[in-house]
Formats: sequence, structure tokens, C-alpha cells
Amino acid sequence: MTPNISLTPREAAFVLDESLKSITRVLDGQPTRRRLVERRGIAVRVLTEFDLLFFLAIRDTAADLTPSGRHHLFEALHGVESSKVRKVPFGSLSIDMSRYKVELRVRMQRFERLRRSVDHPHDGSDPLIKGKKIEVHRVAALLDGGATVEEVMHDFPSLSAAQIETAREYARAHPKHGRPYPKQSLKSFFRSGALRHMREALEAAETDE
Repeated sequence: MTPNISLTPREAAFVLDESLKSITRVLDGQPTRRRLVERRGIAVRVLTEFDLLFFLAIRDTAADLTPSGRHHLFEALHGVESSKVRKVPFGSLSIDMSRYKVELRVRMQRFERLRRSVDHPHDGSDPLIKGKKIEVHRVAALLDGGATVEEVMHDFPSLSAAQIETAREYARAHPKHGRPYPKQSLKSFFRSGALRHMREALEAAETDE
């Protein structure tokens, strides 16, 4: 079992390759077992390894489980010690959790590699591309605005394609809090000729006057 898992619903959605909407919908339909922690001064719900195992299990058994069966499985998982999570009985059925434990371990290793692939400043400011002074979410915003990896590399020549893709993935799992970064860089702004068009519009307006 991967110890001490504590993920927000959005982080869990990334780890499980699910949409945030599907995560919250399923959680809201289960018996209340909410665990809250404080992050950035805000109380947020977090998911444990039992929650993630539950999602992996119902992914394969959803067609065979009634809503009541889901509730029973959820309660059964949360009613055992982590070291004893093997075959989980609920009612007259049981699910062998061994392969889900292995899958969860692999998924969490991927998630931890992603976390280690960026620098987290001690002052709590925005995470940076590993070894660079370029904010992860600044790069992700450009991609979200429609820029290609090649265009971002043109704007930030010190970045590799792999680092840019890492920024995209990290931002998907950890969206930026507060004011977003612009979706267009100054370099691409000048390249687009937008400044020239603005100057021409101003000149035209002055002529009309």
C-alpha cells in the first residue's frame, strides 16, 4: 500500500485519469466520510488510499454493482486496516484488491515524479520549471491559449519540449490559485503584428479627428 496518500479531488482526478466532475459525483453519492485539511488557508476535502482504491474497483465492477453495492464496498474498504486490504468482503461478495493496490502504486509513483519535476520555492511563490526561473503556470497558460510546444520553445529557448509538457501536466493536476498568467507572451504579441495594428488604428482615429 502506498502510505499517507492525501490528495485533493482534482489531484485524484489526475492520478486516476478521470474528470473532476466524475470524482465529485461519485464521492457525493457515498456515505459521508469527509477528511478535511488546510491548504493555503482553506479547508479542502482530501482523498485517502481507500478512496482511490474504491474508484479503481468500481471502474471494473460498476456494471455489476447496484448503488447499494457501491455503498457497501465503500464502507468495507474504509473499515479495514491498510495492511489487510487484500480481499474485501461486502455482503455475499468480495473483491480481490491486489491488482488495484499495484496499479495505485504505479499511478502514485507517476504523480510523485511529476511533483519532483518542478521546483517549489520556500517562500510559497508559484512553482518553477526545474532548474529555471520560469513559472510552471506561465508556460501552461501559453499552451492553454493555443500556443504549440514549438512556439513556447521559441519564446523560452532554455526550455526543452519535455519541460514544457511537464508544465502542462503539472498545471492540470495543480491549477494556479489567484490571478492567472497571460495566455500570450510578449514575444508572440509582437510577432503577431498586434502592436502594429494598434498603432495603425490609433493613427486612423487621430486622422478622423
